[in-house]
Amino acid sequence: MNSRKVLLKKCNHCGKVVEEIVNSFNDTICCGEAMEKITCNEVDTSNASHIPTYEILEGKIRVILNHEIDEEHYIMWIKLVYKNEEKTFFFKPGEEIDAIGHYEPGMKIYVYCNLHGLWIREVV
Repeated sequence: MNSRKVLLKKCNHCGKVVEEIVNSFNDTICCGEAMEKITCNEVDTSNASHIPTYEILEGKIRVILNHEIDEEHYIMWIKLVYKNEEKTFFFKPGEEIDAIGHYEPGMKIYVYCNLHGLWIREVV
């Protein structure tokens, strides 16, 4: 399965996060400086649950995430990345986390936490 890899960069001044659809290998500038590349975390050592689990039922996948949803610490978005498409779910502080899409073996689930960055889980 060759699903697309999510490439993110973050501004260390204003906190803006951008996704590079095409990796041009050029610096992305914000607030007068190059943005920092965000790497995916795969091992969660914090008290919050960042690595998603999932359930598959009747060709659908539901992302399960036991994470805080308050103003200071919350999940900003979840992205389901398939071979030929992707689907993104955006969340606001206090909003219930609910992300359901179609199931495709080998797809990837990306989760972005406002404090702890990017997390990934490959679906089998």
